[in-house]
This record gives sequence, structure tokens and C-alpha cells, in this order.
Amino acid sequence: MTPRRRKAADLLSMFGLVALTSLLSAEPAFAQTNLESFGQSVLDLLSNGLLRIVAILAIIAAGFGWLTGRVNTGALVTVIIGIALIFSAPWIVDQLQG
Repeated sequence: MTPRRRKAADLLSMFGLVALTSLLSAEPAFAQTNLESFGQSVLDLLSNGLLRIVAILAIIAAGFGWLTGRVNTGALVTVIIGIALIFSAPWIVDQLQG
């Protein structure tokens, strides 16, 4: 068997093993929920501590850039206003709904 055929046979057997494993360990996707619960899940994902850490890092980066003179004040204010809008979006929608 040539090295090229050997490599092809190895790849084919690996593919078959992966396909068999994924067929035997399949689970349902639980995709029967409605669109509202999907939206709530996305909102919960975006409102967790990870987004807060990203916002803190964005303010640190913008503040450091402003301190070193690489970012103007407008960019710093834009970052702060953007973060304020992101985190207050649920409250703003609740106020508009009444």
C-alpha cells in the first residue's frame, strides 16, 4: 500500500468512526420552545457577568487611549454612552411600554 493510499484509508476509517460515534450518541435538540423564550435566553446570555467584564475592559481601553492621547474625548464619550444604552435597554423598553 502506498503512503498516499494509507493516509486516505486512515482518514476514511477516522471519518467512519466519528460518524458512527455521533450517530450512537445523538440526543434531541429540544427545539420545541417558542420564539419568546429564545429571545429571553439571548437576553439572559447578553446580560450576564461576561458582558459586564467586556464593558469594563472597553472603558479601560478607551480611558487608557484617552490618557495617552491616542483617543479623543468624543470616542471616550461614545464608548460610555454605548455601554449605558446596552445595559439600560430593558429598562428603556419597559418605560416606553408604559
